[in-house]
Amino acid sequence: MSTPLNTILQMAPGVTLTRQGRRRLGRLMDDRRFFERHPNRTHRVRLASRVEVETQALLKGVDLTPAPGSSYYVAVRQEVPGLRLRLLFATDAGNETDVSEEEARFVFEWFSGGSLTNRKEGASHG
Repeated sequence: MSTPLNTILQMAPGVTLTRQGRRRLGRLMDDRRFFERHPNRTHRVRLASRVEVETQALLKGVDLTPAPGSSYYVAVRQEVPGLRLRLLFATDAGNETDVSEEEARFVFEWFSGGSLTNRKEGASHG
């Protein structure tokens, strides 16, 4: 049986990942699984994977080593099944990530600065 991870890897001929690399990429698939298991949810908060932090550091050209006592987290919003927005942010280590839809939505909106308005909600204000 082909998994989404295997499908992604098959689309990149010549690319081979180490076991650790496959594990890291698999963590990114966790958001899809979360929203499949919780179809009434559109937001979540989770710890960021190391590969997400490293990718952002490379893209932004900055050092994203967390300050002592801090960790990186990701606020995720699912726009529609298969389309998710992710915001990387740092805050105190040890924060709870098993939060309600309302709490996760607040975190997403807080760290987006309100600049990522849900299209469905925006249409209702029109």
